[in-house]
Amino acid sequence: MKTLIKDVVVEDLPPVFLIKLIDLMSNVYRDAKVKTDEGLGLSTKGVDFVMPYVRCAKADDALYQAGCEAGMNTTVEKAVSGAHQYSLVQSGRLSLTISYVCGQGALPRPSKHRSQYSELNEHLSQRSLFDLDDDVMRPAANDGDIYGVILHGTDPCDDTLPGFLRIGFPNQNFTAYEEIIDLHDVHDAQSLRYRKPDIDVHEQYQIIEPTLKTMDEAKEED
Repeated sequence: MKTLIKDVVVEDLPPVFLIKLIDLMSNVYRDAKVKTDEGLGLSTKGVDFVMPYVRCAKADDALYQAGCEAGMNTTVEKAVSGAHQYSLVQSGRLSLTISYVCGQGALPRPSKHRSQYSELNEHLSQRSLFDLDDDVMRPAANDGDIYGVILHGTDPCDDTLPGFLRIGFPNQNFTAYEEIIDLHDVHDAQSLRYRKPDIDVHEQYQIIEPTLKTMDEAKEED
C-alpha cells in the first residue's frame, strides 16, 4: 500500500485554506502593481525595483491570513540572516511556506530556512510515504514532516495576475523537486472527496466554496 504526496495534500490541507489562499492570491499581483505604480511616487525604475518586494510581502500575508482562517498552526518566523520574516503554516504532515518563482518548474532563490526545511524531505525520494514491500517497511511521515513551497509566478500575458499556483516538494538538498502539484487539482480532488455521502460537506466547505476563482475566471472579470 502506498500513500502518495498528492494523497497527503488532499487529506491534510484544509479545503477552506486552499479556497481562501487562491482567492487572496488572485488579487495579490494587481494590488502590488497598484500600490507601487500609484502609491509610492517612484520613477519607472523605482517601481520595477520595489514591486517584487511588495508582491512577495502580499503573497506571504495571503498565506498567513488563509492559514489563520483555516485554523492551521500559523506562525511568523525570522529568517536565519535576520533580514526578514516569513510565514509558516502547518497542517497534519505538511509544513508550507510561499515563494515567487520565474517559471512553473523553477526553484525559489536560495535561502537558509528553505534549505533547512527541505532536509525533512529525505523520505520523498521514493515518491511514497508509506510502503509495504515484501520484507521492507518504511514508516509514514509524522506531523510537519513534509515540507512544501507554495509557488506562484506572473501570468506572461498580464502582470496583474498570477499565472499559476502550485506546491513544490523539494528534495532534501533543495536542488530539484520530487513532485509539483497544482492547487486547482487539489481542489478538484477535495471536491470529490468531501461530497461523498459519509462526509460532512457543510463542516468542510461551509459557504466559502463559491468564492473560489480560477486564474482564467479572474481574467474574464477584468
